[in-house]
Amino acid sequence: MVVATARRTPDALAWDFFDTTATYRALLASIDRCANGLHGLGLRRGERLLIAMPTRPQGVIAGYAASKLGAVPAMIHPLSTTPEIEHYLDVSGAEVALTLDACYPRRLAAQPKCPLRLLLRVRIGEYLFVPQRAVF
Repeated sequence: MVVATARRTPDALAWDFFDTTATYRALLASIDRCANGLHGLGLRRGERLLIAMPTRPQGVIAGYAASKLGAVPAMIHPLSTTPEIEHYLDVSGAEVALTLDACYPRRLAAQPKCPLRLLLRVRIGEYLFVPQRAVF
């Protein structure tokens, strides 16, 4: 659906997030870049990508990128406790996870029981208007 919308209305607004915006053309380009990056890091068809972050552009992009690769995005609440994360990792079978830098310590704490092949983190300030970035 994203590809079809990007082809039909490439310059339409795809998101407006804290004063940053993107067109469908830009969203699709971000999805492609993310998919290429995830593939380069070893994410493959049928694998699970655990995404532990609030609804932000990075999580949406990563979810679509995983789907593009044939991987399965498994989204969980970003404030999940370490035992909850261990449970989600166990039931999802995810070996790759994406989280915000602010939540990184909890994800790292879950590693000994449920080892990840790859734990990616994104900065919370990305996709924020420049003055807002200073806060984070």
